[in-house]
Amino acid sequence: MRFRNLAEEMTEKDLKEVLEIIYPDTIFSGYKRMEREIKIFFKLHGKIRSCVLMADQVVDMPSGMRLDNNTQYEFQKYMVAHGYSELWLNNKYTE
Repeated sequence: MRFRNLAEEMTEKDLKEVLEIIYPDTIFSGYKRMEREIKIFFKLHGKIRSCVLMADQVVDMPSGMRLDNNTQYEFQKYMVAHGYSELWLNNKYTE
């Protein structure tokens, strides 16, 4: 497995799957690619909200929306399994 830059390579399908992991009761609305991250937009209770996906964490979450330990773990497993985690960067065991 090689490291894949999520800002360049993450597909919309992957984004929807990640959103289902971190916020299962929301509806995917879109995304914006940035240099090293992706801002993902979703609907919750009729309002558009957003968060930022980075290689190994979710940041800039709406007020009151936090990831519990299990959800964070599932997110990290997904990112590692699909090559988006920075654990793949310069990892001598994968070369």
